[in-house]
Amino acid sequence: EDKIGCVGADAKSMKECIMGVNLSSSIWNELRQNELEFIEKTHNRNDLVTAWDRAIEINLHKVKDIRASDDKEKEMRKMKHGLLTTKITEALGPCPEGERFYALKHPHVEDAVKRGIYA
Repeated sequence: EDKIGCVGADAKSMKECIMGVNLSSSIWNELRQNELEFIEKTHNRNDLVTAWDRAIEINLHKVKDIRASDDKEKEMRKMKHGLLTTKITEALGPCPEGERFYALKHPHVEDAVKRGIYA
């Protein structure tokens, strides 16, 4: 429909789309051009740089105010995130839920642990 790329309702239709693109240089070229145009519209570098500049500028002033303040606790409460107020401590014990989640997200690490590479 939008001719940006292959989308399949199921594995078979996805395979058919991919095979059709692979067999036709005109379809491949059309999709490629449409994909590049889509990326240019949705991933505008100038918009991204402007947003990051603004976020850094706003929060840099807050950090400087906190560091210069005599009442750091009061100033830290102004921050919307907990990056400056969170105290990171050593783990008090094993966390089975966290370990299971990490293993699901990074199975190669779980495999390395089981093989004794990480102790």
